[in-house]
Amino acid sequence: MPLFQNNLSKSKIINPKIDFSWKRPHDEKTIAEIDVSIVNDPMMLQATELDLGTCWICYFDAKVMRTEFKIPDNYEPINILAIGYASSEPSLEKHDTLRQKIEDTVWYETF
Repeated sequence: MPLFQNNLSKSKIINPKIDFSWKRPHDEKTIAEIDVSIVNDPMMLQATELDLGTCWICYFDAKVMRTEFKIPDNYEPINILAIGYASSEPSLEKHDTLRQKIEDTVWYETF
């Protein structure tokens, strides 16, 4: 079943500028992925407010994305945010089996 109704969805490709993203000085880790999350959240909330569905997509070939959308080398395609009218109501059944338990992902004070 398609995620969105035919021809009514739009997608946003979220590409932070790598050489502009802040880097942690101790190991040069870029926070581009965090920046993307910060950008996506209000778009997803606004879409929900407008009764639109969203889907965060990370399963794609970055080389193909660069070629097809002419993304410069100093930008990194991190995710696609699909926005549209949902083709069905969301199913919550699968989340009980697919999600990790909070005890397996969150630690308090120590591991």
